[in-house]
Amino acid sequence: MTDPTISGRPSNTGRDLKFAGTIAAGLCAGVLGVGAIAVPLLGWDNWPEAHSTADGKPIMLTAVPDSGKPHSGAGGSQGRRTDGSTKRCSV
Repeated sequence: MTDPTISGRPSNTGRDLKFAGTIAAGLCAGVLGVGAIAVPLLGWDNWPEAHSTADGKPIMLTAVPDSGKPHSGAGGSQGRRTDGSTKRCSV
C-alpha cells in the first residue's frame, strides 16, 4: 500500500515559506515606513527632552534585608497556598 501523503508532485513548502517571508518583510517595512513618516508630522521628534521627568536628584536604592532562609532558586510559591498550608489539591 502506498503512503497517501506522498504524491508525484513537488512540495509547496518552499513556495509557502517564500510567500510568508515576503509578507513578513513587507509588514516590517510598512510599519517602519509609516513610523518614519508619522514622527515628524506628529511632532514626536523631540523625545529625549519631552519624556524627561527627572528632577536632578540621584536615585537611591535601599538594601533588601536578608531573611536568613536559603533560596531555592526555583521561584514560585514552592507548594504553599496563600493561607500558609501545604495541602495539595487532588484532581
